[in-house]
Amino acid sequence: MVSAGGIAVASPSRPERLTPSRVFPTCAIGRVGRSPRLAAVAAAPIGTPPPVTRTPRRVAGASCALQALALLGFAGFYLYELSIGEGSDAARVAMSAVVILLGAAGLAALARGWFSERGWPRTPTIVWHLLLFPVGVSLLQAGQALLGWTVLLVALVTFLAALAARQEPEGEAGVEGPPTD
Repeated sequence: MVSAGGIAVASPSRPERLTPSRVFPTCAIGRVGRSPRLAAVAAAPIGTPPPVTRTPRRVAGASCALQALALLGFAGFYLYELSIGEGSDAARVAMSAVVILLGAAGLAALARGWFSERGWPRTPTIVWHLLLFPVGVSLLQAGQALLGWTVLLVALVTFLAALAARQEPEGEAGVEGPPTD
């Protein structure tokens, strides 16, 4: 560690971990050791990505799973209506149930991807929940306030969780990166 004018600089021949207390010994930022998470980030070698938190992945996965269950309930209701003859057009009711079941299967696949630490569910989750915002607004405009606010809240929470979910660095979580020389 070389100190130049009160600023700590890592020597190229001897790489060391630069912590805020070494870099800025008299600054308030040097006291981050009180927080274990901040201390872990500060003690990491320069260029190391911050530790991955699993909470956004869990929130996104749980939300997708609950939405899949809700869609299964709607499909069941449509099939129940079909069985008692309440639908005006049996083909329309049956096809609506099939489309709802496909949506439930897609959301279940997203939930499984989130819970198994895959990287691919992030983009489809973001796109799906962006599409739910106009649905929620339309429900509000149609006078369905409770359902509209529920759709908007679920869409917002899941959208933000998917944005916050950071993918694992390559080489971790069973994902291999390109070969290195």
